[in-house]
Amino acid sequence: MALLYCRDDPAKKLDEENDSYLSGGLPPSPSTIKKFVGRMRTVDQVFRWLRSADEPRTFLYGKGGSGKTTIAYEVAKTIKLHSSSFHIFGGDALDNIIFVSAKQRSLDVMSLTSSAFVGLDFSNERELYEAILTLGNWSSQSLSDLSLERIKNEMREFLDLTSNFIVVDDVDTLTVNGLEAGFDFLYGLLWRAKRRSKLLYTLRNAPSQSLANAIEVPGLEEGDYEEFVEVCRSQFRVQTPPDRSFVSGRLSIVSERRPLVIESIIALTRTAGSYSRAVELFEEGAGEDVRRYVFQREWNSLSPTNHGRYVLAVLALNAEPLTFSDLVALTRYEESRVRDALADVREMFLIVNEVGKEATYQLGEMTRSFILEQSKRLDQYAAIKERVAKYRSKFFPDNPVLSRLRDSVESLAYRGWKFGDKDALRKALELISSSSLPPKITEDPRFNCLQAFAYASQRPAQLDDARSHFDRAFVMKYEPDIEHLKPWYFAEKESGQGTEQCLKIADFICNGRKYDDDTKLTFLSRKASVLFNRGRENIYFDPSRGISDIESATLLHLSSFEKAYDLGSSRLDKFEEYARNSAYVLFQFLSSNHRFDDLLETILRIVEAAPGKLDPIEDPIARAVESFLHVNGTKPDLHRLVGRLEYLGKRLATPGKWYDRFAYERLQDHVKATAASLSAAIKKTFERKPAER
Repeated sequence: MALLYCRDDPAKKLDEENDSYLSGGLPPSPSTIKKFVGRMRTVDQVFRWLRSADEPRTFLYGKGGSGKTTIAYEVAKTIKLHSSSFHIFGGDALDNIIFVSAKQRSLDVMSLTSSAFVGLDFSNERELYEAILTLGNWSSQSLSDLSLERIKNEMREFLDLTSNFIVVDDVDTLTVNGLEAGFDFLYGLLWRAKRRSKLLYTLRNAPSQSLANAIEVPGLEEGDYEEFVEVCRSQFRVQTPPDRSFVSGRLSIVSERRPLVIESIIALTRTAGSYSRAVELFEEGAGEDVRRYVFQREWNSLSPTNHGRYVLAVLALNAEPLTFSDLVALTRYEESRVRDALADVREMFLIVNEVGKEATYQLGEMTRSFILEQSKRLDQYAAIKERVAKYRSKFFPDNPVLSRLRDSVESLAYRGWKFGDKDALRKALELISSSSLPPKITEDPRFNCLQAFAYASQRPAQLDDARSHFDRAFVMKYEPDIEHLKPWYFAEKESGQGTEQCLKIADFICNGRKYDDDTKLTFLSRKASVLFNRGRENIYFDPSRGISDIESATLLHLSSFEKAYDLGSSRLDKFEEYARNSAYVLFQFLSSNHRFDDLLETILRIVEAAPGKLDPIEDPIARAVESFLHVNGTKPDLHRLVGRLEYLGKRLATPGKWYDRFAYERLQDHVKATAASLSAAIKKTFERKPAER
């Protein structure tokens, strides 16, 4: 570092007599590990800011135990010991190197206990200014006798007359407790001072007010991480090197590659007997002080009103990564609240995986251990724990209380439908709204479905509530009973505004695992009918959307027809009729509006894309083909149409697309005859003598 960043002549020896130390104050090294390992990418960013940036202030931020203080200290020590003529941006040679800390607790990695930090320099704004002035050898008078305003004036004069590199360590000890840390005052002084100085803060939370002008300290990277493990082993005199698989696997996961945690686990190995046992002890209890040291301050600083603790609790209980929509569903908070909560906990606690279209959130092993312990004190912990357990479960054991409740609610709902008994429907709502129900019931997705069923059964249906409760069940990966979904589907359909929800329900059932083939067939056909009805409503004022819906409906009806044929369904004729009628409406609209190119394209698209057999649409295709005999156009256009008809005839001649092989033969002959008639008409019209024409 000294050769790279501090000396004009790289060949110069570091211990030359003409190299004098800079003034200022540096405490003893805060690092337990004597050798400084790696972190050169971060160090380089700090030196680039010192030498090349006009910004007088920057922030070195990162999670607890990531090495922020050590990096800042090494930079300050290197400049102090190796460069009396270090020039910062603007050409000023430094007069002072000043390192002050607000750290209140320190961790002894040998005993894995934390205690009050003896190097505390300041605990409020006034003490910060006093520490800087004292270490900068500014005045011999007693600063404690001066008012805050007088001390601020002294700071102005100090920065006007000297050039300084000031490190303010662990400044968020003040900010998380709501104390003034002098950010704005010092920033203003630095910009207006006659001499240039540089101010580096270290803190755990990302500086939201100046994130663009901040340097993040990540965990140890590849190469640095392995070297640091070896340096720790050597310093703590652990004889046997750890296996590579342990270093890259368990140690990396548990420590989250934070230097402080790695030190603690390697040090624990001395008495634990093995690396694996050291990790076990660290997770079981020996590492509790380390976890508190790393996380407690930030956990305590989270506002009880911003829901960040509950979001962390959900992530800790689930263990696996969750998407934003999963977090919304499991916390049952509004999206804006979850978004605010994530913003508050992101830097200190979360691992964010931004691969693909949607980010996922999770906790590291050590973070999760701490959150699990702290979450037990939350008011809603029992409900959240039960909810997450149900989300993770693939099996839902019988619950006698829930079964009796279901019988009662369903009985009341059916009585309400049959006899128009609104009191029965109201009683059903009262049963599923009781505040006396325990979390083992209320957090069960089967109960969510029962709630949704009760809301959908009301007259009129309470659809917003039904949707939200069914969505809770869906996100828990639970498939509701079909008898609960049917009332919701029909309530959405009858509302006149539930088309999208009807499609959603149909898709859910068709893609479900627990529903039988006949049920899936019914809802596939219902989905097709919903699309057909929507398309028919839109086709005259929004033709492109209407055509698209009816075409999709036709394809779905064809698929339903084939499935019904394979199942031997008694409703086969009905499915055939639906497919035929959809095709008639679609083709008739295009031909009557003289959109013959679109008509031919649509027929070809359906023929090639149809997932089922084409038998139901033999007649609609035949009638559509006949309409081409009435097309007017230029000779080249008509010849092109003949060619496309001939191509259609070939596409229709695919035996696998038909149950009745005579059907495609009839249709192919019909297409050929039409193409021939059209060719004859072209010849008759365009090859007459000019006089005849």
